[in-house]
Amino acid sequence: LSLKKIGVTEVYCVDPIESRQETAIGFGATEFVDSPPKCDVVFDVCGTNESLDSCIRTCGAGSKLVMIGIPETDTLIINPHLLRIREVDFINVRRSDRTLIPALNLFRDDSRDLDRMVTHCYNIDECQKAFDTASGYKDGVIKAIFTPNEGLGD
Repeated sequence: LSLKKIGVTEVYCVDPIESRQETAIGFGATEFVDSPPKCDVVFDVCGTNESLDSCIRTCGAGSKLVMIGIPETDTLIINPHLLRIREVDFINVRRSDRTLIPALNLFRDDSRDLDRMVTHCYNIDECQKAFDTASGYKDGVIKAIFTPNEGLGD
């Protein structure tokens, strides 16, 4: 979605979960593919050995590989030779306040697309259910959020 806002015209996605594929197409992804063409910028949003390997193989010469997924393990296995041979820049992104404002400004005039990403809302006392749903990709979840409980702080 943000890529489209800054003028990127082709966005290829790989995701084994069919409902997420449909949602990504609805947000402007060009298409879902099992094996994308070589790309200039590749995002790993999963942070697993399998996803990182797939992303490395998708990187074209002189491309950038951006890892925004948070790995569940302390170490990941990568093939440094593919990164070196293709002269890939590896960029590790941590969610930070340095990029929050510019990202939000992309949607300043119209945030409806962001609102569509929220598929599940939970009260804070439903935090375990929310976590189970989001981490298990259950019930077609894309983005789950917490809403304030009535009377909190009274």
